[in-house]
Amino acid sequence: MSELVLPLRTGSPLIVRDSAAGRPGCLNRLALLTGGKVRDAVSAASPQCEITVEAPSGRSCSELAAWRRYALLLDRDNDGFVITLRKGETGSPPPIPVGLWQLGLLTACISAVLRGARILPVHGALLAVSKGGLLLCGQSGMGKSTTSRRWQAAGGSVPADDMVLLEYGGEEVIAHPLPTWSRCRESLEGASYPFEPALPVAGVFALARGEEREELKEAASREFFMSIYSACCCFASPLVRLLPQEERERLLAAIRETADRLAEVSPPTALFAHLDGNLQKTLKDYL
Repeated sequence: MSELVLPLRTGSPLIVRDSAAGRPGCLNRLALLTGGKVRDAVSAASPQCEITVEAPSGRSCSELAAWRRYALLLDRDNDGFVITLRKGETGSPPPIPVGLWQLGLLTACISAVLRGARILPVHGALLAVSKGGLLLCGQSGMGKSTTSRRWQAAGGSVPADDMVLLEYGGEEVIAHPLPTWSRCRESLEGASYPFEPALPVAGVFALARGEEREELKEAASREFFMSIYSACCCFASPLVRLLPQEERERLLAAIRETADRLAEVSPPTALFAHLDGNLQKTLKDYL
């Protein structure tokens, strides 16, 4: 049985374990949300690795969420809680809603938040630049994915285009890219998913549509903050109503704290994106 162990916090390595072959690997900067130690035996493994998993058909699956025959589970072992993907039963299961792929990850994140971890999964696209990552915040349909594809077409890298795990306990806000869950039903023949290293957030933009041209403009502080706050609420808010009052208030406070930190990263700025624009030129001051 192949098993991928996915810890979720900086400080200890990510362990990739193929139990059949017994080959470990790890990626620094990701570890357990609970603060527990991940198996020290593999801590000296390569700090970066690209993981390709062979699907039952012989095709390689690109994204964690694309493993249709694997189940996302939250387990407890001697080191704490880990999230695993395990090979399922033979046969093709019915399509699984995207939300169910996210559920195990979200509950682990929220559990950590309620224990005091300064992390939060937010909705946005992350464009890689020399100083870190530029986080685009905006409502669904505003053009984050389109802007991401344009950035890639111009030679840029997009580590994440959906869910980004933010860590804000230090001087910088750190972004941990996570898979694009909405692609879980796509055919991903011949592709592989690289576990990206974490990036410091170098800038935050409220994304809007440019009517005539593409440009960066100063945004009203209130509108800028609400764009950020909406991104911070997107994944956590469905779980808020399920919590007892005390935990609900702690989670809402964490959402607000995350939004406040993001709003401090850069001056209130809106990116008015346009299909005829030149993103490299528009964002030249951030490259």
